[in-house]
Amino acid sequence: MDNAFFSGIVKGLEGLPEISADYKNVKLVRHGGNMLVLWDEFVGRKENMVWCAEISLERCSNEEIWGKVEWFDWVLTVPKSYVFMYALSATF
Repeated sequence: MDNAFFSGIVKGLEGLPEISADYKNVKLVRHGGNMLVLWDEFVGRKENMVWCAEISLERCSNEEIWGKVEWFDWVLTVPKSYVFMYALSATF
């Protein structure tokens, strides 16, 4: 399944839930050689859920990149009025 957000950019990504290209709150973060994708989902009048997926990437040719979803899950519930300013990754 090609995800609409990454369609034509990264092949593979089986298991990643649908992330529409219309999403306004999507952030990409480099994390230990992998890519983290953070996005939110409206869940009620006052709350959003923030989701995270870790994707390992492999370049197969000059024109083809394959991704494998290592994991994804809901990581945080936030008020509807929150704003994604930026995302950082810290490793130890």
